[in-house]
Amino acid sequence: MKSLFSATHLAAVLLFVKGVEGFGIHNLNNNNNNNNNHGKPSPQQAAAAAATTATTSTSSSTTQRYYKQNPQESNIIFGVNMDMGMDLTMNERKKLEKQQQRNHKKSAAAAEHPSLDVKSCWSKAGIGTCFVLEETQHKKFQVVFDMGCTPIFDQTMKASHVVLSHVHMDHFGALFGHARAHSMVCGGSTPTYYIPEELVPKIEQARELFSEIDAMCRDDPESQAQKREKGLLKMNIVTIKAGKEIELKQSKIHNGVRYYLRPFDVSHCGHPSLGYTVVSKTTKKKLKEEYQGMDGKELGKLARSGVAINATHIEERIQACYSGDTNLDGLIVNDDNSDLSLNTQYLKQGFTAPLIICELTYLQESERTLAHERGHLNLFDIQPILKSHDWKMIKNTEDGKEEKRKIVFYHLSSRARTAGNILRTMATDLPKEIVDISEVALASFPSKASSHLLKDNGCIAISDFMSSSD
Repeated sequence: MKSLFSATHLAAVLLFVKGVEGFGIHNLNNNNNNNNNHGKPSPQQAAAAAATTATTSTSSSTTQRYYKQNPQESNIIFGVNMDMGMDLTMNERKKLEKQQQRNHKKSAAAAEHPSLDVKSCWSKAGIGTCFVLEETQHKKFQVVFDMGCTPIFDQTMKASHVVLSHVHMDHFGALFGHARAHSMVCGGSTPTYYIPEELVPKIEQARELFSEIDAMCRDDPESQAQKREKGLLKMNIVTIKAGKEIELKQSKIHNGVRYYLRPFDVSHCGHPSLGYTVVSKTTKKKLKEEYQGMDGKELGKLARSGVAINATHIEERIQACYSGDTNLDGLIVNDDNSDLSLNTQYLKQGFTAPLIICELTYLQESERTLAHERGHLNLFDIQPILKSHDWKMIKNTEDGKEEKRKIVFYHLSSRARTAGNILRTMATDLPKEIVDISEVALASFPSKASSHLLKDNGCIAISDFMSSSD
């Protein structure tokens, strides 16, 4: 026998309570507890109980029709209004409360704007760089930028989207290992790799060679009998070109949110290299302007008659910017790149993002020329770049809300020696408004003095370091 207080039955009970003036469930419970018939109900109570039983047999469609007409009442049932004194077991109350919490989370997730943040990162110039970005709401979407050989490889294996800024060894050294690992841990599925178009032919050649090496076998008969069949590493390779938007296609779309890459050219000593702006596009339905303010019943009639009362619109948000390896010329806006091409637009959009992941290799002002020649950024390049984009620490969004921004610096050179030295130098030579919102990828610079400040994502906030040093 099903529980009397399932969601549908509870709705029916409420209907009964509303129809029996001055005789609610709470009064029934009190009277039952205080009757003088040794637990036997009075004739009035017996009649009420019979009416309740009859009411609970009402079809669920009847209850649903009532709540469509009286939506304000539905929260009483599914919110479990304890003031009514319903005789629920503890398990039933917990189940309903959990369902309410799940529904609330779903509604909140749908209402919130999607956002990306750094889940994990590791970077050191010439050694390896890898960033795992994850959507903060439902945590179902991930994208990895660069795939160098790093200690966080295990956190990349399930990612089905990998974006390469360029193919210097410290940025793609674990690429083919990822293809094999992803297939092993994800049931044979094929990950997608987004690669600058000039580099795709070489990657395809390397894929062929790695596959041949993987299937190599000695010539003796015993070894040949156990020979592994050659099979290309499972990789879906997508060609990326500056100024051409491309979707990061997902097997399942959550809350109508899709993600796109907007690549732009950067300057990395002649090597084909791209930076990326990440954009979300959320499909939403909104009541058409001509129907706004109309009575709900009238809207319902129109909808049932086949009139399209809602219009679909796309809400676009700039989510993140990944600079890739570049020198000053690749990111600064000046007369040389002030045109209206999509390449320049994508670069400018990137510096309006709430999350900017920016390379930074050299710290000393005396190394600015060296940094430029080698296609990297110097600490003293950061302020001119941000100034050229009219960058502000807090950005006002289209809906009028203030959106705090964050910069994550990565790719520090080993010559910087220690995490403490890096953080101290940056805090001294960067303007305070930049220091206050900046983090540095420093899991690659282990230090007893600053290890307690290292976040789970592999970064240390400069402001945290300065506070701990006071």
